[in-house]
Amino acid sequence: MSLTTGIIILGLVSFGLSYFMFKVKNEPLRIMLLFLVPFVIAYFSYWGPVWTSETKDKSGEFGAWAIAFIGPWAFICFVAMLLGLLVFSRIDKLKNKNG
Repeated sequence: MSLTTGIIILGLVSFGLSYFMFKVKNEPLRIMLLFLVPFVIAYFSYWGPVWTSETKDKSGEFGAWAIAFIGPWAFICFVAMLLGLLVFSRIDKLKNKNG
């Protein structure tokens, strides 16, 4: 997966997952998840192809590029989840305000 494709796909996945994180009512847990989940998503998305392929001899090449991919992907996942939490929070406030 290219850097751009990963940004788009992982951003959308993270935004979708933020709905489930929004349902967590424990605020400290929600904040912890907001920082932890984006890194986990980015890490597993990057290393997943190496772990699932039968030829693991390319892991050295993947290791050299890990920071260049995992960092931006984790940041985009964080921003998408934060945006999702803000959107779902706003929707919930409007729903409670109107009835």
